[in-house]
Amino acid sequence: MLTSAGLPLKKWASNSSEVLAQVPQEDLALLPLHDLQDEQSISTLGLVWEPKSDKMRFKVQLPLPAPVVTKRKVMSYIAQIFDPLGLVGPTITVAKLFMQRLWALKTDAGDSYEWDRPLPPRLQGEWKEFHGTLDAISKIRIPRFVSQIKTETIQLHFFSDASEKAYGACCYVRSESAAGIRVQLLTSKSKVAPLATCQSIARLELCAAVLSVSLYEKVMKSLKTSCEVFFDDSPLLATIVPVALENHVPGESNPADLISRGVNPTDIVNLEFWWIGPQWLGVLPHHWPRTVLPAFDLSTMPESKSNVAVMSVTVAEPSFSARLFSRYSSFTKLRRSIAYWMRYFRSLRAAVQKTKPEPFDSLSTADPREGDLALCRVAQREMFSKELSKITRREPLPAWLKWLKPTMYKDGVIRVGPQLTLTTLRQKYWVIGGRDLVRRTYHQCHTCFRSKPRLIQQTVADLPSSRVSPTRPFSVCGVDYCGPVYIKSLIRNRAPTKAYIAIFVCFSTRAVHIELVSDLSSQPFWLPSAVSSPAEEE
Repeated sequence: MLTSAGLPLKKWASNSSEVLAQVPQEDLALLPLHDLQDEQSISTLGLVWEPKSDKMRFKVQLPLPAPVVTKRKVMSYIAQIFDPLGLVGPTITVAKLFMQRLWALKTDAGDSYEWDRPLPPRLQGEWKEFHGTLDAISKIRIPRFVSQIKTETIQLHFFSDASEKAYGACCYVRSESAAGIRVQLLTSKSKVAPLATCQSIARLELCAAVLSVSLYEKVMKSLKTSCEVFFDDSPLLATIVPVALENHVPGESNPADLISRGVNPTDIVNLEFWWIGPQWLGVLPHHWPRTVLPAFDLSTMPESKSNVAVMSVTVAEPSFSARLFSRYSSFTKLRRSIAYWMRYFRSLRAAVQKTKPEPFDSLSTADPREGDLALCRVAQREMFSKELSKITRREPLPAWLKWLKPTMYKDGVIRVGPQLTLTTLRQKYWVIGGRDLVRRTYHQCHTCFRSKPRLIQQTVADLPSSRVSPTRPFSVCGVDYCGPVYIKSLIRNRAPTKAYIAIFVCFSTRAVHIELVSDLSSQPFWLPSAVSSPAEEE
């Protein structure tokens, strides 16, 4: 059907000579089957398939580790390990745990490590040691066909487990036929335990069970079997979920334990416990392990919720300003007390500096004013501490504050723009034309002008006469180039030709004319311009 539509299929490959017998040799991806060699392979779905042995293998071609290892380098190396089915899930767990350690790594100042900052020597040594063993993954050969030719029954067996660092689940295909029983790893999935919250083993075991069910749903979308069995080695999970009680297995018989703890690449190559599962899966079901678990009291289990009413009361220590204002019921008495204390402090400062102190008699009219400023400073430092530090360091302010144009004055008090000045003035006096007077005074203030100067607006120049004079289209136009673009040749296997696009824009009508030119020389330019010239059209 595709051939009749002009779409012939190429690159045929198979592990059977009968399938390729009717395919022309020029349409084969490899040589005929009797001429195949062991090293011949085909890349498919991110893996490498060897048709002669009908096995899959990984293609890991990592460069030598850099002399200085950084977070960016490590992430680049880990991303090159492509394992969509989780066939080397325990090794991927080791890489995930190392990646998690990099994300949690902090500098002496408490900041996260930058992407290109060299890692500590201890982590560099650990990564180089792990990097040197990743080539062993290329030695793994995985059978493509996980069942048997004449299968009588097929079962899916899911295992899940968790540790303090990670949790995961794996799936095995168990097929029975007249030739015997075969068990083969199908897929797996793993996740690392979160660092933000300290999770108990019981909660992580439940997360592993949920991950196992999620893995089952994904497998069932592709495979249709009549039986699926779940296994776990957690007595707590078997008590909470009664259906898991029959399928509890010891920890040493659970291959998912390898995912939760991680395995080095050199150890996983010949690890039969991972590739074919526990030995008892290869025998009849009545020989499978049956574990009798003791009864558990759910109220004493970790992560169990108790119905105990707890009331939390937080007593906050009052601040200095709160204690100060609470001592006085009258603001007039408060400001006079602050004025006396400020005069007393000035007297002490004069005694230390051995200068003449001011007479300690009745307050002047300026003393209560200084008390008001002192109370303003105390209130602003408590309520606007972050904004005060940003104003002092000339950093960007929040949106709700920057429009008020705050300014720090010499007396340490933050003052804002003319609106507040006008409001304060009208509390005692009504000045005729006060708005214009305050605005004029504010704009003439050098301190206020420096805090937010007015930028000069550049005037826009007039358009040239050619843009506004009525003329015929393309009598006056502008020209620009874009590209390069590559033109595919009609002849097969010939390299694409580089070309450019000339754009003509009419000054009068704003019309656009586009032409394709072969290069940037003058001769290809004059050819389209002469074709589109109005003189030639006449």
